[in-house]
Amino acid sequence: MSDRLSQLLREADVSAPVGSRHGSPIAIAEAVRRRRRREIIRTRVITTACVIFGVAALGFTLRKSEPTPEIAQSKPTAPATPKVSVAQLEIDARVAELTAERLLASESARRAATRSDVRVNLQEQSDRAALVLIYEGDHYARGKRSDDAIAAYQRAIELFPQSRWADVARQRLKDFST
Repeated sequence: MSDRLSQLLREADVSAPVGSRHGSPIAIAEAVRRRRRREIIRTRVITTACVIFGVAALGFTLRKSEPTPEIAQSKPTAPATPKVSVAQLEIDARVAELTAERLLASESARRAATRSDVRVNLQEQSDRAALVLIYEGDHYARGKRSDDAIAAYQRAIELFPQSRWADVARQRLKDFST
C-alpha cells in the first residue's frame, strides 16, 4: 500500500506546474514572511500610539494650573431702613391682593379648560373605536362573512349607542336585512 501511495505522490509532483505560485515552498515561505512583517509593523504602530497617548495624559496631569486671583469681597453693610408711608403700604397690599385674585382666576380657568380638553379627547377616542368597529364590519362584509360583519355592527351599537357611528352601524344592519 505504501508503494501505491509513493507512486501517487510522485505523479502529483510531476504533474504540478513548475512555477506554481501558491503551492511551492518558496511562495509559502514568502507569504509567511510578509505576514510576519505586517504583524511587526502593526505592533510597532500600536505601541507608538500608546506611548504618545500616555505621555499626553501624563503631561495634562502634571501641568500646573494658574492660581486664581482672589476676588475682593466687600463687607456687607446694614441696609438702611427706608421710610415708607402708610399710603404706600396700602397700595402695595392692594396690588398684592389683585395679583393673587388674578392668579387664582387664571388657575381655575386653566383647570376648567383641561377638563374640557379631557372630555373632547375622550369623545374623539370613543368615535375612533366605533369607527374601527364599522371598518371591521365593512371588511367582513366585503369578504362575504356576513355573520362577523353583523356582530361587529351590533358591537358598535352596543358600546357606543349615542355616537354617529352607531347610526351608521344601524343603517348597515338594515342593508343586511333587506
